[in-house]
Amino acid sequence: MFQEQEEAYHYHAVAANYEEEEKDACSVLKWHNERGTAENLNKELKIGFGMERMPCGTFSANAVFFRLGVLAYNLFIGFKRLACPKEWQRHTIATFRWKLIQTAGRIISHAGSVILKLAAGMEKLVLFIDIRRKTYDVSLSLV
Repeated sequence: MFQEQEEAYHYHAVAANYEEEEKDACSVLKWHNERGTAENLNKELKIGFGMERMPCGTFSANAVFFRLGVLAYNLFIGFKRLACPKEWQRHTIATFRWKLIQTAGRIISHAGSVILKLAAGMEKLVLFIDIRRKTYDVSLSLV
């Protein structure tokens, strides 16, 4: 049997209209490779926050809808960076919904206290408590 060897190099071309004095080849490649990150962020905003379609034909109403979506996205990014563990930083909103938000729970009132009961294992409960503590700490630093 013949097994093909993988090539050590992969070639691709990037065409740009920068003057040689303006940006060298390494700078152009770095700029080009970072564009994928921006496209992923746009995709997260569109798909993760339901911004695929505008709700109506009125420009001003659609502008308000889009601004609210961007505000929700920015709040989510701040929440991830300030209150969530490091290993959760790369999660999308869909993953957050699946792992964190879609946890079955119930809010009950007992003896003058409001209690959140969660149907989750100890690891997830510790995560909830840690996020709640960090969120509280951030709220104190804003005052």
